[in-house]
Amino acid sequence: MRNDSKGYDFALDDMDQGQQQENEEAFQEMTAEEKRKAENELLFWVQGIGAIKKIGTGDDGATAYVKADGCEDCIKEIIKLLKFETSSQPFYKQTLGKWNTLKNDLLPLFMFHTQDKKLSF
Repeated sequence: MRNDSKGYDFALDDMDQGQQQENEEAFQEMTAEEKRKAENELLFWVQGIGAIKKIGTGDDGATAYVKADGCEDCIKEIIKLLKFETSSQPFYKQTLGKWNTLKNDLLPLFMFHTQDKKLSF
């Protein structure tokens, strides 16, 4: 992983303008089957972020958000999907919103792992 001029701890693959236009055209023409596959891929990356786990036993046990081993890579892949999504067909954004990913995964992740410098970028 490299540090780039934006200060990120990982690099996003850049697409040229022609590739972006091809992606937009392909995304607008997605069939129901292709959308299902795209949703399954997105679900794979979201599940790879981590999960809320119960710590302790009994009724007084607390909960914490535990990040998965490949958490940073999963977030990187989600960012890639969002970065090159079309503005007229925001499939990934709508799906993440429907799943409440920000509320259920990303905010708890950042709240429980405030000292993790990789995540802060």
